[in-house]
Amino acid sequence: AGPMAMEKNVAPVAPACTWTGFYVGINGGLGWQTSRFGDQNYAGVEGYYYNQQPSVTFDNVNGVVGGQMGFNYQWRDLVLGIEADADYSGNSINKTRLDDFNESDGKHENWGWYNVARIDFQGSVRGKLGLSLLDNKAMIYLTGGAAFVHGDWSMYAAYYTSDESAAYDMGWKGEDWRWGLIGGMGME
Repeated sequence: AGPMAMEKNVAPVAPACTWTGFYVGINGGLGWQTSRFGDQNYAGVEGYYYNQQPSVTFDNVNGVVGGQMGFNYQWRDLVLGIEADADYSGNSINKTRLDDFNESDGKHENWGWYNVARIDFQGSVRGKLGLSLLDNKAMIYLTGGAAFVHGDWSMYAAYYTSDESAAYDMGWKGEDWRWGLIGGMGME
Protein backbone atom coordinates (compact mmCIF):
# COMPACT_ATOMS: atom_id res chain seq x y z
CA ALA A 1 0.00 0.00 0.00
CA GLY A 2 1.18 3.51 -0.68
CA PRO A 3 0.27 6.72 -2.36
CA MET A 4 -1.60 6.33 -5.58
CA ALA A 5 -0.34 8.18 -8.60
CA MET A 6 -2.70 10.90 -9.84
CA GLU A 7 -3.54 11.28 -13.44
CA LYS A 8 -1.90 14.26 -15.09
CA ASN A 9 -3.93 17.41 -15.83
CA VAL A 10 -6.77 16.68 -13.37
CA ALA A 11 -8.01 19.84 -11.63
CA PRO A 12 -9.51 19.63 -8.15
CA VAL A 13 -13.28 19.99 -8.05
CA ALA A 14 -14.45 23.38 -6.72
CA PRO A 15 -17.02 23.25 -3.93
CA ALA A 16 -20.58 24.09 -4.96
CA CYS A 17 -21.75 27.66 -4.27
CA THR A 18 -24.66 28.05 -1.87
CA TRP A 19 -26.44 30.95 -0.16
CA THR A 20 -27.05 28.93 3.03
CA GLY A 21 -25.28 30.22 6.14
CA PHE A 22 -24.67 33.06 8.57
CA TYR A 23 -23.11 36.36 7.51
CA VAL A 24 -22.03 39.71 8.99
CA GLY A 25 -21.09 42.93 7.26
CA ILE A 26 -20.71 46.69 7.46
CA ASN A 27 -22.81 49.26 5.66
CA GLY A 28 -22.94 52.96 4.99
CA GLY A 29 -25.14 55.35 3.12
CA LEU A 30 -27.33 58.42 3.37
CA GLY A 31 -30.31 59.12 5.61
CA TRP A 32 -33.06 61.67 5.01
CA GLN A 33 -34.59 63.40 8.04
CA THR A 34 -37.75 65.52 8.07
CA SER A 35 -38.62 67.35 11.30
CA ARG A 36 -41.69 69.48 11.94
CA PHE A 37 -41.73 72.06 14.74
CA GLY A 38 -45.11 73.41 15.82
CA ASP A 39 -46.06 76.09 18.34
CA GLN A 40 -49.61 75.46 19.54
CA ASN A 41 -49.72 78.89 21.24
CA TYR A 42 -50.24 80.54 17.86
CA ALA A 43 -53.79 79.23 17.61
CA GLY A 44 -56.66 81.67 17.77
CA VAL A 45 -56.20 85.42 18.05
CA GLU A 46 -52.39 85.36 18.40
CA GLY A 47 -52.09 83.98 14.88
CA TYR A 48 -53.40 87.32 13.59
CA TYR A 49 -50.46 89.29 15.01
CA TYR A 50 -47.54 87.13 13.96
CA ASN A 51 -46.34 86.94 10.39
CA GLN A 52 -44.18 83.91 11.26
CA GLN A 53 -45.88 80.60 10.50
CA PRO A 54 -46.91 78.61 13.60
CA SER A 55 -45.29 75.41 12.28
CA VAL A 56 -42.18 74.85 10.18
CA THR A 57 -40.70 71.78 8.55
CA PHE A 58 -37.00 71.24 7.90
CA ASP A 59 -35.28 68.52 5.84
CA ASN A 60 -31.70 67.29 6.07
CA VAL A 61 -29.60 64.56 4.45
CA ASN A 62 -26.59 63.12 6.26
CA GLY A 63 -24.48 59.98 6.43
CA VAL A 64 -25.17 56.73 8.29
CA VAL A 65 -22.76 53.89 9.10
CA GLY A 66 -23.30 50.56 10.84
CA GLY A 67 -23.44 46.83 10.46
CA GLN A 68 -25.75 43.96 9.68
CA MET A 69 -26.01 40.26 10.33
CA GLY A 70 -28.27 37.55 9.05
CA PHE A 71 -28.92 33.96 8.07
CA ASN A 72 -30.01 32.51 4.71
CA TYR A 73 -31.33 29.04 3.89
CA GLN A 74 -31.36 27.88 0.27
CA TRP A 75 -33.69 25.19 -1.05
CA ARG A 76 -33.12 24.57 -4.77
CA ASP A 77 -33.27 28.09 -6.27
CA LEU A 78 -35.34 29.59 -3.44
CA VAL A 79 -33.51 31.51 -0.70
CA LEU A 80 -35.20 32.40 2.61
CA GLY A 81 -33.49 34.62 5.15
CA ILE A 82 -33.66 37.01 8.06
CA GLU A 83 -31.46 40.07 8.54
CA ALA A 84 -31.01 42.78 11.19
CA ASP A 85 -29.06 46.01 10.89
CA ALA A 86 -28.18 48.86 13.22
CA ASP A 87 -26.70 52.20 12.19
CA TYR A 88 -25.31 55.33 13.81
CA SER A 89 -26.73 58.45 12.21
CA GLY A 90 -25.12 61.86 12.44
CA ASN A 91 -28.26 63.47 11.06
CA SER A 92 -28.98 66.76 12.81
CA ILE A 93 -31.14 69.77 12.06
CA ASN A 94 -30.16 72.99 13.83
CA LYS A 95 -32.14 76.03 12.64
CA THR A 96 -32.59 79.56 13.97
CA ARG A 97 -35.53 81.72 12.89
CA LEU A 98 -35.58 85.40 13.83
CA ASP A 99 -38.34 87.96 13.30
CA ASP A 100 -39.01 91.59 14.20
CA PHE A 101 -42.60 92.79 14.68
CA ASN A 102 -43.63 96.44 14.62
CA GLU A 103 -46.27 97.25 17.22
CA SER A 104 -48.89 100.01 16.82
CA ASP A 105 -47.34 101.94 19.72
CA GLY A 106 -43.98 102.18 17.92
CA LYS A 107 -42.30 99.41 19.89
CA HIS A 108 -40.68 96.41 18.27
CA GLU A 109 -40.95 92.82 19.42
CA ASN A 110 -37.96 90.66 18.51
CA TRP A 111 -38.64 86.94 18.39
CA GLY A 112 -36.19 84.08 18.06
CA TRP A 113 -36.92 80.39 17.59
CA TYR A 114 -34.07 77.89 17.99
CA ASN A 115 -34.91 74.39 16.74
CA VAL A 116 -32.74 71.27 17.06
CA ALA A 117 -33.68 67.73 16.00
CA ARG A 118 -31.25 64.79 15.88
CA ILE A 119 -31.37 61.15 14.88
CA ASP A 120 -28.68 59.14 16.62
CA PHE A 121 -29.64 55.50 16.04
CA GLN A 122 -31.69 53.57 13.50
CA GLY A 123 -32.12 49.97 12.43
CA SER A 124 -34.41 47.28 11.09
CA VAL A 125 -35.27 43.58 11.28
CA ARG A 126 -36.39 42.08 7.96
CA GLY A 127 -37.29 38.86 6.26
CA LYS A 128 -35.84 37.99 2.84
CA LEU A 129 -37.25 36.02 -0.10
CA GLY A 130 -34.74 35.46 -2.89
CA LEU A 131 -34.21 33.64 -6.16
CA SER A 132 -30.76 32.20 -6.90
CA LEU A 133 -29.43 32.74 -10.45
CA LEU A 134 -26.37 31.87 -12.53
CA ASP A 135 -25.57 28.59 -10.78
CA ASN A 136 -25.85 30.22 -7.33
CA LYS A 137 -23.49 33.09 -8.17
CA ALA A 138 -26.19 35.80 -8.03
CA MET A 139 -29.46 36.36 -6.20
CA ILE A 140 -32.35 38.78 -6.57
CA TYR A 141 -34.55 39.27 -3.52
CA LEU A 142 -37.42 41.09 -1.84
CA THR A 143 -37.11 42.17 1.79
CA GLY A 144 -39.50 43.63 4.34
CA GLY A 145 -40.05 44.03 8.06
CA ALA A 146 -39.95 46.54 10.93
CA ALA A 147 -37.78 49.67 11.18
CA PHE A 148 -36.99 51.82 14.20
CA VAL A 149 -35.27 55.12 14.88
CA HIS A 150 -34.27 57.03 18.03
CA GLY A 151 -33.77 60.76 18.27
CA ASP A 152 -34.08 63.84 20.44
CA TRP A 153 -35.37 67.34 19.86
CA SER A 154 -35.50 70.74 21.49
CA MET A 155 -37.16 74.05 20.75
CA TYR A 156 -36.32 77.30 22.48
CA ALA A 157 -38.30 80.51 21.89
CA ALA A 158 -37.44 83.97 23.21
CA TYR A 159 -38.80 87.44 22.71
CA TYR A 160 -38.13 90.94 23.98
CA THR A 161 -39.37 94.43 23.19
CA SER A 162 -37.13 97.20 21.87
CA ASP A 163 -37.55 99.26 25.05
CA GLU A 164 -36.88 96.15 27.17
CA SER A 165 -40.24 96.56 28.92
CA ALA A 166 -41.06 92.90 28.39
CA ALA A 167 -39.04 89.77 27.83
CA TYR A 168 -39.56 86.06 28.28
CA ASP A 169 -38.25 82.78 27.05
CA MET A 170 -39.50 79.21 27.04
CA GLY A 171 -38.20 75.86 25.93
CA TRP A 172 -39.25 72.28 25.23
CA LYS A 173 -37.17 69.18 24.78
CA GLY A 174 -37.57 65.44 24.63
CA GLU A 175 -36.54 62.17 23.05
CA ASP A 176 -38.52 59.54 21.21
CA TRP A 177 -38.47 56.14 19.53
CA ARG A 178 -40.36 55.82 16.26
CA TRP A 179 -41.40 52.52 14.65
CA GLY A 180 -42.51 51.77 11.11
CA LEU A 181 -42.43 49.37 8.19
CA ILE A 182 -39.62 48.91 5.71
CA GLY A 183 -39.49 47.14 2.36
CA GLY A 184 -37.27 46.90 -0.67
CA MET A 185 -35.53 44.77 -3.23
CA GLY A 186 -31.94 44.05 -4.14
CA MET A 187 -29.36 41.93 -5.87
CA GLU A 188 -26.29 40.16 -4.52
